[in-house]
Amino acid sequence: MATLIDHMSITLATGSRTFGPALIPNGLTGITLRIARCTTATPLIWPLEATRLTADLEVSTDGGQTYRHVCGITTGGGIAQGKQGEVVENVLTCLPLPAGSDRRVRVRTTVESGPLVSTLTVEVT
Repeated sequence: MATLIDHMSITLATGSRTFGPALIPNGLTGITLRIARCTTATPLIWPLEATRLTADLEVSTDGGQTYRHVCGITTGGGIAQGKQGEVVENVLTCLPLPAGSDRRVRVRTTVESGPLVSTLTVEVT
C-alpha cells in the first residue's frame, strides 16, 4: 500500500464539486479514502451532525471519456460511537478497481450544512 495524501487539511464549503481526474497507474487495484471525524480529542474536526458528506468515486477505463460509479459513502459529522469507542475516521475502500491501461479516477463530493473541516488521507494498493 502506498499513501498518496497523508492527513492533508481540507475545508469543504456547502455545495458540490469534483476532484480529479487523476491517472491510475497500471497494476493498482484499490483506493482508500480516510476522512477524520470529530472526537473528544479533536473537537474542531467536523463537529456538527448536520454537516453531511457524500463522496462518490468514479473510474474511467477509456482515458476520461466516460466514468462509472465504483463506490461511495454518505455520512454525517459529530462524534460517532463504534464497538471500540469513538470512531476517528470514515473509511471508503474501493476494491477491485476496473482493469485497464488508460484509467482515470475522480471523486464527486457534496457537502450539506458546511463547511466540513477535516483531514484527508488517500492510499492505493
